[in-house]
Amino acid sequence: MPLERFFVRGTLGLIGNQSVKLSTTLNRSFLNRSLFFAATQSTSTASKTFSLDPVEIPPEKMKSLDEMPNNGQYELMFATKSGLPIPMLPISHSAVAFKDTQTDNIFVYGRQSPWDFFNWVRDGISFRTEMDNERKYLNKNYPFTAYPTGALFAKDEIAAFFNKTDTLINKKQFCNMFNSNCYSASVTVFALALEILAKREKFVAEEINNVLKVLEGHPLQDHLSLGVMNNSVVQSSLKSAVSSVQARVTSIKNPTAAEQELQQQTEELLRTLAHEGSEKLTRDCFSI
Repeated sequence: MPLERFFVRGTLGLIGNQSVKLSTTLNRSFLNRSLFFAATQSTSTASKTFSLDPVEIPPEKMKSLDEMPNNGQYELMFATKSGLPIPMLPISHSAVAFKDTQTDNIFVYGRQSPWDFFNWVRDGISFRTEMDNERKYLNKNYPFTAYPTGALFAKDEIAAFFNKTDTLINKKQFCNMFNSNCYSASVTVFALALEILAKREKFVAEEINNVLKVLEGHPLQDHLSLGVMNNSVVQSSLKSAVSSVQARVTSIKNPTAAEQELQQQTEELLRTLAHEGSEKLTRDCFSI
């Protein structure tokens, strides 16, 4: 069997085996918090209550950033769908979504490789990736499921997230599906969002708790967390963001229950990130 075919099959087999978790390195309390949200869970931001239940994104509600109002507020979500239009495929494609709190339109952007014939003619065939509107690539029979956080961001912040992710991930890393993939870009956006939340004048622990729970429940669990825990750039961005949150929350005198929970969350997550190096995760994957 050719080496390339062996590598592709082996990698897809590892990615597709969602039943295999990083239980050898994630402690019990971390895993317990990684479960899907209870049906009654909700959060309140700026007097508006947000449901944290997973939601299916209607394709007709998916819009382009060009259609995003400049003065709106948009809720951060993690989004996944089938990696290919194949029923019951155990491989997921990830993206980030921002929901307009006024219209319920959703802006879903992920790592994609746009077909660009004219650039190929000029510069030669390449497989560049960028943060792009997922509506352009969507099979309507395989919609996205979104996992809300209740954390709100402005349009200029969102555009900055995408530009920075293009710079850190898409322009510098080949999308080889193993240590650099769609999850690499999605988690980088979440890390950048955490940095913003940690620096805001009004620090809302509940919002950040929700963001971390979504991270724990999906990119840090899906497909052995390939593209996240074995990608040094993503891991560094995530460590920096969680450290910023930890520094802010530990500086609070007389913390609330939510702030105390956030302190514990950041401590456990930083321990996990410290233990998961690229070489170790790769070795563990191939030893399964």
